[in-house]
Amino acid sequence: MTQGFSFVGEELGGEYGGLGRGEYIEPLYTDPIGWVLVAGATVSLLIGVFVMRKVIRVDV
Repeated sequence: MTQGFSFVGEELGGEYGGLGRGEYIEPLYTDPIGWVLVAGATVSLLIGVFVMRKVIRVDV
């Protein structure tokens, strides 16, 4: 095991879901469709955060 930051899959003895393979991640920031997917994922994440905040908020 190496020191420093590592992905969960590397700690389990192998690559998990391709997280450690650059050729799978590279199209997300080199291809225009990848930029659209990253933007969509970011927007979805933000919407989810605000929805969860609203659901969890307790009025006293």
